[in-house]
Amino acid sequence: MKKILYSILAVAGLFVTSCDMSIPQPNVIPEDDGLQDVTDCLHYRNNIYNMLRVSTTGAYVYLTDLAMDQFVGSVQNGNTNNDINTGNITSSIGQATTLWANYYAGIVSVNYFLINAQPILDAIPEVQVYNTIEMKRYIAEAHFARAFFYFKLTETFCPNYTDANKDTNVGIPLREDFNPTSDKATYPGRSTLYATYKFIEDELDAAYEGLKYYEENLPEEAQAQSLIANSSFLSSWIVRALQARVALLKGDYDTALTYANEVIDNSSSFRCRLLGPSDYTGMVVNRKYDYVQMWKIDQGAELMFRPFASNTELYIGSTGGGWLTKDEDAVNFLPVANVINNYYTSNDLRREAFIGTQDLYNNGTSYNNVKTFIKWPGNVELYTQADENNLRNMGKPFRIAEMYLIKMECEYMTGKGDALATLNDFRKHRILRYEDETYSGSELLGQIRAERTKELIGEGFRLADCRRWKVEFTRVAGLGLGNLIVTGADDVHYSADDYRYVWPIPADEIQVNPQLVGQQNPGY
Repeated sequence: MKKILYSILAVAGLFVTSCDMSIPQPNVIPEDDGLQDVTDCLHYRNNIYNMLRVSTTGAYVYLTDLAMDQFVGSVQNGNTNNDINTGNITSSIGQATTLWANYYAGIVSVNYFLINAQPILDAIPEVQVYNTIEMKRYIAEAHFARAFFYFKLTETFCPNYTDANKDTNVGIPLREDFNPTSDKATYPGRSTLYATYKFIEDELDAAYEGLKYYEENLPEEAQAQSLIANSSFLSSWIVRALQARVALLKGDYDTALTYANEVIDNSSSFRCRLLGPSDYTGMVVNRKYDYVQMWKIDQGAELMFRPFASNTELYIGSTGGGWLTKDEDAVNFLPVANVINNYYTSNDLRREAFIGTQDLYNNGTSYNNVKTFIKWPGNVELYTQADENNLRNMGKPFRIAEMYLIKMECEYMTGKGDALATLNDFRKHRILRYEDETYSGSELLGQIRAERTKELIGEGFRLADCRRWKVEFTRVAGLGLGNLIVTGADDVHYSADDYRYVWPIPADEIQVNPQLVGQQNPGY
């Protein structure tokens, strides 16, 4: 992976990327032209959505998961991402630089928009009610995007939030202005963890207020555009979903439970629901379950936010390319035996959706009936050449299923609600003919965590979950594939408090920004 040197104060809002992050940026207004009116803001808003679309696909999704316990590298991958998969995580790895650089590029771009959009809103005549409502919507969406980018940085580069560390400088460098400069004295150091979370929470409050205002004042348009399943636009409920996710990562289980319940209890207002065994088309012999199809066609009642893409507007990375290749006899990474054998029973819809079978061939040796990871199989509607799978799927950054997983975990952690009932209800939406189980105590917590792991595999949650749960693991391939498995990918060990659960601030960034000297994460 080509390394990208990026100083957060020296780049004027370019969403630059590498590898399968190399996505062109449409509808960008050059700084010399500036933002002059509502129409300019609409065009720039398209760019903000493009950044969200890009950053919820491809390497943004799979990189941290490949470092964890669920996947091992295949020698067919051309030595791509084997460093993180074998546990060789250092401050010079290109993956950390790429994520850091691109999330900050998004932040810089949003900063530019927010600084220039507010005066335009303030100058709108009172009689232009529609323009006022729309501008408040655009500004709210920008606040959401900035919160999302800062959250992703926090999720990857910051330790767990505790009373002991919240007032120490282990957060993220925060910047709201737009002032590209080579004056290193103006570059910020790391904020406190408290300040980082406070900033994200305040941004989401602003996003919620603005989007709620839009939905209340243009209800028919909102019902048609954003208060729907498979929405390509943000809504107040998607803000609530991110607020629940942020609170969970912070360890604020009461707040996370409140937000998750609010989303679930109001899901009919934005027409989302859990899919299950009763949702299918066809007869028994050729039955197609809606949940399984959702991962293939990028459409389903569970999808709260699904940034739009088409084969003529394909500004997304290849998420499936993290594991698969366009060649049917080659893969990049494989699920370990524990995933294949222990995650899903034969009547679990997720087994059909996530686990495939391929015949692989490498260096004169055939490997038949190998189990592969196919959660992101490529959407045929996004092919740019007939019969050639480019392994592109639209991102699925917010699903109603995640809210149920947050709900059950927080019910257990707070003692409020019925975590067991929530777990059993969720499983009825995933497993054919499921019958309620009875668990309590630590066994119930283990089952709740296992359910979250089974559901969210390959969606970029595993690193943060292992860190906050203090998981100790030794990865065992257990596949019997011999030389097909990358040397060093087997037997990778993480301790419960392993320093690699928090990724390093890129060495390039520390070299550029003197305020970050001495603020590197422990272990690097």
